Amino acid sequence: MTVLLTPGCTASVLPLGDLARETKTTLVTTLGAAALGNTRRFPTLVSSTGSAAWQPIALVPFLEKFSWTTLTFLCDRLTKVPSIGSYLSSLVCPTLKGYLGPPKYHLLYEFFDSSNATNQSYAGILERAQRSSRIIVVATRGDAMRDIMIAAYKLNMTSDEYVYIYLEPTSMPYLLDLLDPTGDADSDKIVREAYRSLIVVNFLDKPWSAMEELLRKIADTARTRYNYTYNHGRNEQRNDAAMAAYEAVYVFSGLINETSARIGGRVPSPPVIRAASFDRLWKLPSRDVRTGSNGFRIRDISLSRYNSTSNDFEVVWVFNGSTRNITQKTKWDDNPYLWNGRTDPPSDIPVCGFDGTLCIDRFDRDAVKKSVAGVIPVILCLAAVAGFVLHRERRRHEYDLWWSLEPTTFDYNQFSRHPSIKRRANPAPNID
Repeated sequence: MTVLLTPGCTASVLPLGDLARETKTTLVTTLGAAALGNTRRFPTLVSSTGSAAWQPIALVPFLEKFSWTTLTFLCDRLTKVPSIGSYLSSLVCPTLKGYLGPPKYHLLYEFFDSSNATNQSYAGILERAQRSSRIIVVATRGDAMRDIMIAAYKLNMTSDEYVYIYLEPTSMPYLLDLLDPTGDADSDKIVREAYRSLIVVNFLDKPWSAMEELLRKIADTARTRYNYTYNHGRNEQRNDAAMAAYEAVYVFSGLINETSARIGGRVPSPPVIRAASFDRLWKLPSRDVRTGSNGFRIRDISLSRYNSTSNDFEVVWVFNGSTRNITQKTKWDDNPYLWNGRTDPPSDIPVCGFDGTLCIDRFDRDAVKKSVAGVIPVILCLAAVAGFVLHRERRRHEYDLWWSLEPTTFDYNQFSRHPSIKRRANPAPNID
């Protein structure tokens, strides 16, 4: 049988998926994208690897848990590291943006490129974020996230009113770059203070220490059969993507054997192989793999916070890919590190709004109270002075004689004799 084994890049897989459909060829992909779940378009595709949508899927109920709907989302293009850049800008970021649309969510969505970034450019995007939200989601690589947190600290944007949510790529062991020394003592101190407001989102899987024997065998096979020696450099770290490729081939081989045995050893058709991958659980040498109704892997997601006492990130919340629920580990109940010293999660909008307008009414009330408290004594003083003055005037007028005249003082007849005044006689009454 002919099988197309493809990379995980969506741009490459989509046209190959169409080709596989038209040629009725089985297509095995080492990574998954949400678009590949279209069974009508890709009826021959087999993938037991997790879709890149799982981090965004897990983030939605997490945001709902704390009523965070006003957000900033910063997405790294990483043009000089296309393997990670395409994963973020083509898969993770558009997927999350699709979930966080209006009218429920108010989202500032902005791209940046850490390949060419400077501290000043980080400051620019952070200042724009500051005017839009207090919950800032970032999809980038670890060293860039560390630099962003340092820039945020210098802008006083890592206080307890801010929450940064980092969608970490698939490098494992995860958090490695975040905790690497910067080479500068001051920066190392700053970054550990800044991490108090950081939440890291990554895949929750079996600890890598349990895979050491398998990884050793893979390295030995590469050396003895293919004359290649792993030097464990930055591009050869143990990572989830590489392990997913191994697991995809492992599962596909099992599907071939299983479906072929059911039809008497004949070669199964691609749709039969695909259907056999639905709703399964495989116990692999690496870790357990669960697939859903579309054959894609169901992933559990961890959300971790930094503990400055242990100088490490610790899992606080777990998203269950099967139930779609978020649970919090009980040991973090009432932990002061949970919300950067707060007793409750911060709001996604500052108390007074981003420009202070939400506090105008409150400030007006306070100002009125203070003004009234200050004006009343003045009014009372003025009233007392006015009362005293009026009282004095009244007493003075009481002793003036110009108005105290008897009626006999006036001779009314003199007015009638004045030449300019004609006296008018009263008409006689008409008596019948």
